[in-house]
Amino acid sequence: MGIENIAKSSTRQGQGTRRKAWGIILLILAVLTVIKLIALPYGIGYGAKRWILANGGDASQSETSTSTLLTPPSPCMIWRSTGRTQAPC
Repeated sequence: MGIENIAKSSTRQGQGTRRKAWGIILLILAVLTVIKLIALPYGIGYGAKRWILANGGDASQSETSTSTLLTPPSPCMIWRSTGRTQAPC
C-alpha cells in the first residue's frame, strides 16, 4: 500500500506543476499582448512619419489630430483640408 500512495501523490504533484506552468505561460502571453496593444499606435505613428519624410514630406507640416480611426473627422477639419480660407467654424 505504500508504493501505491507514492505513485498517486507524485501524479497529483505533476498535475499541479503543469497547471502552474500553464498559468505562468498564459500570464506572460497576456502581458505581452497588452504591451503590444499599447505600443501599436506609437509604432504606426513612427512608421507614418518616416514614410512621409521618405516621400518628400519634409517641407510639409501636419496638424495634430485628436480624432481616431473610429471617429469621423469634424466638419472644420474637412473644410480646412479643401484649402478654403473662410471656415464656417
